[in-house]
Amino acid sequence: MSKTQVTYGQLLALRDDILLKQKKSAAFYYFNKTKIDKFFAVNTMALKVLQSRLDEFVTKYVKFDRDGQPVKEEREGKEYYCFYSDDFKEKYTNAVNKFLSLKISIEL
Repeated sequence: MSKTQVTYGQLLALRDDILLKQKKSAAFYYFNKTKIDKFFAVNTMALKVLQSRLDEFVTKYVKFDRDGQPVKEEREGKEYYCFYSDDFKEKYTNAVNKFLSLKISIEL
């Protein structure tokens, strides 16, 4: 595997695309399983940082219900977080965008 520089946003898109394709295609899942398992193993730290920071932003800015779950609303078939105010939504968007633009090295 070779090292390459990507942003956290690109890593997020890559992770989500791999997971989506694995769910939709048995052939993709089985024929690429070894390579994908290796990708997730060698990039574990970057993926953990990605997930923990995104979770941190949700905890800090998103509205939660009584059960401690983030409140979501569905629009046009997609789920979106609900916020306490427009200010919280703006801060969340800015924090996420700033984080996703940071560059890191991963192995492909």
